Amino acid sequence: MASLRESKKLATRRALSEAAARILLREGFEGLTISLVAKESGVSVRTFHNYFPSIDEALFQFCLDSIDKFLPVVESYPQGMTITEIFEDIAVKGLTDKDTEFGSIATLFQIQEHMNARSRFIPNHEDIHAVLQKFLGAFAKLYPKLSPAELGLYLQVGAAAIVWTAEELKRLKTSSPHQFARREDKEEFIRKTFTTLRAIT
Repeated sequence: MASLRESKKLATRRALSEAAARILLREGFEGLTISLVAKESGVSVRTFHNYFPSIDEALFQFCLDSIDKFLPVVESYPQGMTITEIFEDIAVKGLTDKDTEFGSIATLFQIQEHMNARSRFIPNHEDIHAVLQKFLGAFAKLYPKLSPAELGLYLQVGAAAIVWTAEELKRLKTSSPHQFARREDKEEFIRKTFTTLRAIT
C-alpha cells in the first residue's frame, strides 16, 4: 500500500500530465508552456521539473496513464461491430458531453496524434509505439482475421477521423458559438462524418 507521501506525489504527477493535455487541446502547442501547466496545477515551475524534464514527457505520461483505463472499454465492444462503428461510438461518447469529453478515448487519440508528430523530440520515443501496440492488441482480439498491417491502417484512419472531427467541432464552435450548443447537434455532425468515411472506404 502506497504511503501518504507517495500518493501525493502520484496525484501531483497526474495533475501535471492532465493539465498539459488540457492546455494542448485548448491552446495547441503554441500556447502550451511549462509555466502555464504549473499554474493550472497549483505548483511552481521548479516542481514541474521535479516530475518531468519536458512538456512532451508530461504528455507521454498522460497517454500511459490513460491507455490502461481505456483498454477494457475497447475490449467490451461486441464482435460483429465494424471498426468504423466502434470509432463512431467512441467519437459520439467522447465528443458530445463536456463533463466526460476530456476523460474519453477520443482525447487520448488527439493527444497521441500530437505526440506522434513530436516523437523525435521525446527521449525513448519508441515507447509511444509500444503504447499504440496495446491498442492494436485489443482490436486484434475483436478482428483476428485482419493482419497487423490491415488493423494498423484501420486504426490510423479511425483515430484520424476522431481527431479531425474534434478539431472541426472546435473550429466551427468558435466561428459560430450557437451552432453546436446542443448535444444532438454535435452527435449529428459526428455521425455525418463517419457516414462520409464509410462511403470512401
